[in-house]
Amino acid sequence: MNMNRIRQGILAGFLAIVCLLPISGWAGAASQIPATSSEAPSGELNVVADASSPGEAPVPIDRNRINQVIYPSFGNPAILRCGDQLTIEFDPRDQNWSLPFPVYQEFSAFLRTSNGSFPLTKTLRVDGFTIGYSAQWPEYAQARNTNARIYLVKVAVPADVPSDLYDLTLSGKGQDGVWLLDSQPHAVSVVAQFKQDYTFCQMTDIHVWGPEAKYPGASTQDKNYRHTDYRETDGYGAAYYHKAIEQVNLTKPDFAVFTGDYDFSQKWLYKQNYAEYSAYRDTIYGGRTYEPYFEMDWFYQETLKLDVPVFMTLGNHDSYSRYNLFNTKLEEDYMNSWRNLFGPQYFSFDYGPDAHFLALNSNDWSSSQRNLHWAIPNVILVPGKWQ
Repeated sequence: MNMNRIRQGILAGFLAIVCLLPISGWAGAASQIPATSSEAPSGELNVVADASSPGEAPVPIDRNRINQVIYPSFGNPAILRCGDQLTIEFDPRDQNWSLPFPVYQEFSAFLRTSNGSFPLTKTLRVDGFTIGYSAQWPEYAQARNTNARIYLVKVAVPADVPSDLYDLTLSGKGQDGVWLLDSQPHAVSVVAQFKQDYTFCQMTDIHVWGPEAKYPGASTQDKNYRHTDYRETDGYGAAYYHKAIEQVNLTKPDFAVFTGDYDFSQKWLYKQNYAEYSAYRDTIYGGRTYEPYFEMDWFYQETLKLDVPVFMTLGNHDSYSRYNLFNTKLEEDYMNSWRNLFGPQYFSFDYGPDAHFLALNSNDWSSSQRNLHWAIPNVILVPGKWQ
């Protein structure tokens, strides 16, 4: 069977497998950084980590990694050839539709290699911009919200850009002369040509969590406590995932597909004090936070070591919701929080002119059905609806 004739791939379901799929005929990146400045961006990004004292202080975790640059993103990147044009979707209001739509006079953009000891920066020529609606996000569609206008910025990838994975930064200059800057890591993959015989890697049920979240029957083999420094032996602590990333980087498929369940999120319902564990007590993680925050942030950090673009969809563990103690008020819908980390819940992408993939959310139920509650108090949680 000639798999090159397959035009659609449904990226849903949960297969406990890491594989490299042949198709006939997958040092950290700069984090997403929203910023304002009266000077044009220079192409240099600096990340300053928040400090936190151990004990009851909150763990410093960034839950809002998608702000103005909404496409391409970490979980919904663009694969382009040298010389191709890209339309960057830029939301200056970050979905705060109550604000007036701001006027921007000009834009600038650049690429910077995502990983490696010697970063390469390339300026992108801006060919123009218009005001319109997203072609990537259903919630930005005109039919759903006529106020969801954004800037569509067309840029050209230089013909001499080396084939590599890049972070993308876009800046817009307002009427007051202030530049608004935002970036997305691993957002653009530049290739010389699209292959006829391309390969992609599929991973699922990665479940990044440490021994602190162990439950009856769970295995903690190759699951170490999270640590702040990157180590060649176990990454940031998720040793099994670190090994998988190393294999992916070694085999270097054209892209990766992740189909959900990146955390566990079924140990603690409310904020947990991670300082109770000696491995975290004297670190920035020695504080209070929600389990989904801690584990998804950990997964995000480990995944930045990938050297190939990755397209991500949600799993059930990524889609739970949290209500108050009496189950009368929704406190947070983690499925909705997905957009602030990786991208839309529904999207599609192309590889070349002949292959089209669909990414679907198979957990699109009500928040009450995805609400976690105790199966065994302080041991394990289960959602209101399972299948």
